[in-house]
Amino acid sequence: MFLICIVMPYCSCCGNIINDDTLFCPKCGNRVGVVLNVQWQQFQSFSQQEQKPFKPNSNMAFAILSTCLCCVPTGVYAIVLASKVDRLYYTGEYEKAEMVAADAKKWSIVGMVISLTFWIVYIIIVIIFGVIGGDAFWDGFFNAL
Repeated sequence: MFLICIVMPYCSCCGNIINDDTLFCPKCGNRVGVVLNVQWQQFQSFSQQEQKPFKPNSNMAFAILSTCLCCVPTGVYAIVLASKVDRLYYTGEYEKAEMVAADAKKWSIVGMVISLTFWIVYIIIVIIFGVIGGDAFWDGFFNAL
């Protein structure tokens, strides 16, 4: 084994390795300045190098749908969590990124359950007052006035 010096340009925002003549990062779209990443690495064969796990789904679309269609407080919290997943993954915190992605999905589901429960209770109350109350309820109400 021996040491080699690797000098490569990378995106300062997402850490993606880019070509020398690239003006914008193809991964995140940010403008690329002249930033070189100089690393001394111990040379290893490709089979021995650590493989990054797949990036977890941030569940951002699910969180946005939950916010717009269901419960706003839990949906906003799910959006905040979902926005942290990419940053955690690209900084090498793979386990934490997976946990935060799971929490974002959980809070999106909680918002949908709260909304669904609310609508079911609302419909039941409307049906009960419509069937039981009917005209007799309103006649008694107006006669009391």
